[in-house]
Amino acid sequence: IIASTQDTDFSSDKMLVLEPFKTEKEANTFNEKLKADFKNYSEASYVSSLNKKNDGGIAKESAEGVGPFGQRTAIGREKAIKLYGGSLGSETAVESALAWLATVQEKEGFWDSSKRGGKGTPEVNCAITGLALLAFLGAGNTEKEGNYKANVKSAILWLIKNQDPKGSWDTRNYANGICTYAISESVVMGCGGQLAKKSALLAVDYLLKEQNDSGFFDYTGPSRRDDMSATAWCLMGLKSAMMVGIKEKEIKATFKKVGEFLDK
Repeated sequence: IIASTQDTDFSSDKMLVLEPFKTEKEANTFNEKLKADFKNYSEASYVSSLNKKNDGGIAKESAEGVGPFGQRTAIGREKAIKLYGGSLGSETAVESALAWLATVQEKEGFWDSSKRGGKGTPEVNCAITGLALLAFLGAGNTEKEGNYKANVKSAILWLIKNQDPKGSWDTRNYANGICTYAISESVVMGCGGQLAKKSALLAVDYLLKEQNDSGFFDYTGPSRRDDMSATAWCLMGLKSAMMVGIKEKEIKATFKKVGEFLDK
C-alpha cells in the first residue's frame, strides 16, 4: 500500500483509491497469475490439509494467499486489495473499527450490548460477541497473529464457557447460528484448540436437530415456520464447520434440503 501511494497527497481528505496497475497488460498478467494460484484448488483438498495439521492452524494454501481464507493473510490481502479496488481509506476504516471494538470489549471477553443501546440479554450479547469475533478473524487476526491476539482468545473462551452442554447459546437460532459461525471459523483459523473443536461439534449437532422438515430453520425448531434470516445464519455456521471436516455428510444433506426448498 505504501509503495503504491508514495506519490499521493496524503493531506487530501478524499478517499485514497489505489490504482496499482499502470497498463491493461499489467492487470491482465496479475489476474492470470491469481487464477493460476487457484487452478488446482478444491475444498476437499483444503479440508484434508487442515485435518493433517496437528494444531488445526491455517493450511499452507491460506498462508500463501490462496484457499477460502487466503485473502485474510498478508500475501492474500495484498492481492485482494489490488484486485478488488481496496484503498488506504478502506483498510484504515477496518483497522479503526477493530481498534474501537477492542476498547469496548469486556474483560471477561464478551461485548455488552446494554452499554451501546442494546437489550443486554444473553441472546444479544452472545450474538454480538460472535459477530465481533468474526470481524477480527476476517481481518486475519488469531490467537497467534495480528494486533488483537488477546481479544480473539478471550472472546473464544467466553463463547465456549457460555455454551449450553446441549450445544446452544440461546433458545433462538439467530444467536446459535452466529455463534456456531464464529466458533467454527476460529477452528478453521487455528484458534481455540480442542475446546473450540468440541464446541463447534456440539453446536453443529444442535443446529442439525433444529432444521425443519421443509429444510429451513426457525427461531426455534423444528417447527412449521420457516425464517429466511435465521436459516442464513445457521447455514453460514454449518458451512464453516464443514470446512474443518465436522459432520460433513450430515451438513451436505442439510444444504440439499435447503436447496430443494428454494427451488420450489
